[in-house]
Amino acid sequence: GVKDSNDTNLQSWMIEMQRVGIQTDTMLTDTLGRFAFTGLGPGTYIVRELTRPQWLRTYPAGSGYDTIVMTSGLNSLNNNFGNYRYGEISGIAFNDANGNARRDSGELALSGWQVFLAGPRNDTTTTDSTGRYTFDMLLAGNYAVRVNVEKNWHQTLPVAGGAYSIPVMSGSAYLSTDFGVSQLLPYIASMLRGWNIVSLPVIPAGGNFSKSALFPDASSPAFGYSDGYFVTDSLHMGRGYWLRFDTSRIITMDGFEVPQESIAVNRGWNLVGSLAHAIPVFAITSQPPDIIVSPFFGFNGGYQHVDSLEPFSGYWVKTDSAGILVASSGSGVRVAATRSVASAETSPSTTLNSMTVTDGASNTQSLYFGYQEGAKRLRFELPPMPPEGSFDVRFSSGTWVEIHSSRPKTPEKYPISIHAQKLPLRMSWNIPRGEYTYELSDGADGKLFPTVKLEGSGTLTVHSTGSGMFLLTVSTGTMLPRAYALEQNFPNPFNPSTEIRYALPVASRVSLFVYNLLGQKVAQLVDGIQEAGAYQRTWTWYGSSGIYFYRLEARGVAQPAKSFSKTRKMILTR
Repeated sequence: GVKDSNDTNLQSWMIEMQRVGIQTDTMLTDTLGRFAFTGLGPGTYIVRELTRPQWLRTYPAGSGYDTIVMTSGLNSLNNNFGNYRYGEISGIAFNDANGNARRDSGELALSGWQVFLAGPRNDTTTTDSTGRYTFDMLLAGNYAVRVNVEKNWHQTLPVAGGAYSIPVMSGSAYLSTDFGVSQLLPYIASMLRGWNIVSLPVIPAGGNFSKSALFPDASSPAFGYSDGYFVTDSLHMGRGYWLRFDTSRIITMDGFEVPQESIAVNRGWNLVGSLAHAIPVFAITSQPPDIIVSPFFGFNGGYQHVDSLEPFSGYWVKTDSAGILVASSGSGVRVAATRSVASAETSPSTTLNSMTVTDGASNTQSLYFGYQEGAKRLRFELPPMPPEGSFDVRFSSGTWVEIHSSRPKTPEKYPISIHAQKLPLRMSWNIPRGEYTYELSDGADGKLFPTVKLEGSGTLTVHSTGSGMFLLTVSTGTMLPRAYALEQNFPNPFNPSTEIRYALPVASRVSLFVYNLLGQKVAQLVDGIQEAGAYQRTWTWYGSSGIYFYRLEARGVAQPAKSFSKTRKMILTR
């Protein structure tokens, strides 16, 4: 009922003046909200405003009009009217299926849900068939609005849960005071017999985060990791944990989804968890950026690098500094740019040799070895060893790939560590090229099996692992070439990489160039002196498809009369 400094003037409001018993006159207020009736004769006048819907007169009180007795020379100047426009609070209740605290396309409205209003007026309403509720005709003041969350539902909007706090003034209209709720659903996963890396995909119903409540059938404590394993019964979202089960089983967990999780990581290896929906690894971002330096590794009887993080599973990842990993799931996820680990660091060349070890429980792990130009700089490190009693195969260097010298002067030895759940072991290999000699021994002076020369494809069954340490030995295994040679590249056609092999019978000054169909040099693979021996070079080309030529020119350093030149054709296909 008082005009304050921030109260606005009302333009174009109809004001009525009646001279009692004689006449009635009207006019509209101007841009300043003013009105004036002039040239009035003596008499009694009644001045009132014509009210509007959704407005409440606050001044003058009582009858709502002024009675003025005009006499000679009288100016009646402050016949003011105050009005308050009722406020409104409205919104929609919806099923926030992906838990991201906003209504996305396809998410259904919820009818018949109770919404409560508290403040200058206390009231209750229910949402209609479109999920909408409305509180109108609200006087000024602070209001709290909340939804009655029904059983087996979890509120996601407002984000902090609970009620909205809303200050209402004249004309306030809060039309998007929405409530999002997610339904409590069962989440199901299968656990393997033996060790599993698990995580919590949802906030457990009832808020009990203990391992004994969530995984009562596990036969081991929960092992977390932070620069070493530790035992814990309190599990956290965003973290991975080792658990052992005596038999394969189905796990069911009732809970509420969260759209995003920020996971603190240390420098080095970290065990992280997933959410209720699969998350592509390229959607995992970091703060600070670019701290991820390994693939993500899952465990399915053996370590395997993965393309996505699946619900209920935990994963290893290595970072080069402490920071935060941000994992998001559900529709509307914004994927920020992030560095990916180079493919050469996650997938060894198909020209490398392979050995696959399978134990009696069908757990399997593959190792790769051979010579690959430039591969020494690549990262092939495996995560820390699983808990005792699990299956694990790795080179003793902690890697799943070993790159040996191009021309070993003495035999190179690479110990292999094997931990099996059940015997026997089945060891199979594939050696696509034969310029090196590979031998596998048991590390126990032949007590388990005689030394095996690995050639082509083959299989070995071992009924005892002894110390669990086998030995891979690499040597050149070939005589020095008797003549210069330039082999056909392999593969051919290729995309985008191919290998070029050549032989030098004596130390030579060598040039190996690649040309396009126009005779233009597009790559220089070798230009210098090389000792006698067999060589290979890998050429990777992202240019246009077509025919290319590679040319080898060699001349003996001590025997200039020995020289060689040859050109071969190769084809790049896209």
